[in-house]
Amino acid sequence: EGRQLWTLKATEARYFQEEQKTELSAVHLTLYLEDGDQVLLESKKGILFAGTKNIELSDTVRATLPRGYTLSTEKAFYDHQVKAIHSDTLLHLKGPDIDLQGNQWRFQIPERQGMVEGQVRATVVLLPPNTQPSE
Repeated sequence: EGRQLWTLKATEARYFQEEQKTELSAVHLTLYLEDGDQVLLESKKGILFAGTKNIELSDTVRATLPRGYTLSTEKAFYDHQVKAIHSDTLLHLKGPDIDLQGNQWRFQIPERQGMVEGQVRATVVLLPPNTQPSE
């Protein structure tokens, strides 16, 4: 493929050779989208699985998405093979025009499509044409 898909930074990393995993502290995972946008995920803890390049984030996961959206949850899992982020934990998604909660979520990175399921609650703000949301 030849292009960078993600970068991973942490303040501490402990490698466990037998399990082929690295435990991480203060994790910063940046996913690079094809159009140049980025998704930044941060958490207090994480695990990088060496064989699959999958990454598990836990303990106060926060995501910054393109176009002013933020997501918070307690656990998230990056599946490198299918290029998706998913979780079965409660999420809170906020953006310029929506405030949404649900019990499960999945974000397909190449398609830039997200899905939320399970007791979904949403508030949508419809702005008049040609106006910008207030920050």
